Amino acid sequence: VVFFSVFTTNIGKFRPSQPSTLKMLPIVNFINQDMHYKWRYLTLGFGDQMAWLASQTRALSVDGNYHSARRLPELTTKAVERLENSKFKGFEGIGSLQQFLAYPEKFNLKYIFSNDKFYDPILYFSGWKKLSPLENNIIVWEKQNVKPLAIVIPKIDVPKYQKILWSILPVSILLISVVWFLFVLKKKPSKLEK
Repeated sequence: VVFFSVFTTNIGKFRPSQPSTLKMLPIVNFINQDMHYKWRYLTLGFGDQMAWLASQTRALSVDGNYHSARRLPELTTKAVERLENSKFKGFEGIGSLQQFLAYPEKFNLKYIFSNDKFYDPILYFSGWKKLSPLENNIIVWEKQNVKPLAIVIPKIDVPKYQKILWSILPVSILLISVVWFLFVLKKKPSKLEK
């Protein structure tokens, strides 16, 4: 039991599920220089560190760590959790990634930061141009002739009745359940009264 407990808690050291820690500063510097933040980017092979990069830059990514609130139909109709690790989902994962690689203009996707050589042939044959590696050995891929994001990104507005319901119902249900619970407790006779 002790052996399996120690093995289970240290299994990440034997077979890592995340890449080693990346230095984000060279990527952040690249995004900030020459206003590269005007386009969207995509990370490949970053693991959970993609969220750390997103928090350090004002550039937008087509991918995201919070997969259940996505709005792009290309991401909501597939079982791929993140494009970042699409190779682990087989044909469906690579197919989802190729939608973005083949039509980057649709998503204003101009830069891909790759930490995984597995994706190099896919990027090359999709017409992406390999730039020189950054100081942290991250390969930057670029697609030419992609328009920058609009200054104001259109937002899908929620109907007013839904806004009202979501602002009133959760708190109301909580209050009703507390009042009901207190009322039921008062009605129940205690053991001493019996």
